[in-house]
Amino acid sequence: MLRGVALALVSAAVAGGTACRDDGGNSPPVGALPAASFSPSADPGGSVAAIVLPVDPSYPDTVEGLESLMGSLVQALRNDDRHERARLLLSLQLPAAEGWFREVFGPELGPALFLEHEPQRSGIGWLATHIENRVEAGLASIRVERFDDPDLPGAVGYQSAALGKMQRRVPLYSVRFAAQDGLKSWHVWSFVHHNGTFRYVGKMRRAESRSPPVGARDPLEHRLGDAARAKMSAAPP
Repeated sequence: MLRGVALALVSAAVAGGTACRDDGGNSPPVGALPAASFSPSADPGGSVAAIVLPVDPSYPDTVEGLESLMGSLVQALRNDDRHERARLLLSLQLPAAEGWFREVFGPELGPALFLEHEPQRSGIGWLATHIENRVEAGLASIRVERFDDPDLPGAVGYQSAALGKMQRRVPLYSVRFAAQDGLKSWHVWSFVHHNGTFRYVGKMRRAESRSPPVGARDPLEHRLGDAARAKMSAAPP
């Protein structure tokens, strides 16, 4: 559904970018979903055509709601529906992001997390590219988890740190695209529910004051439960 008079269409191209791999890796964004180009056109009489803007989708603040959104995005990618793909991707961009981070995390941590988040917010097109690649590779099962407490064992370390630093608690969501046998998955996180739909807010690494290890896998990329089991198995008898 579109706002306004249907005299112009929103078009947006998806380019390649950064990825959250199943090992938690993250590479710098190299592409973006450009902001929709809205240029008014004049009719023969000289009047200016009205601009049509995409309306954000509406999904409930539940695991099922985010699963539905991700399913719709996958369907748009499979059907090469560029308008719907652009609409859903643009809806994942957190509006007024700087104010949101400041409100949720306070005047000190909020601006730092906003600066970390901004490149991926403006370059949201990377998400479509990597979802499409994973689905084509057989990771077509969508699994969503919701975390509203920093001590939940299914959350990764950075999600736990972010939840613990929030001045206004907002649930964080994870999405995993998994193979049917569950042996391989790709994890992208975190999402929040804001203004009626889901927005991508990223890993929020700066919520954790400790620096990640150099040249080694970051333990904060793992679930809290997995990290605890690994620590126990490594302990001497």
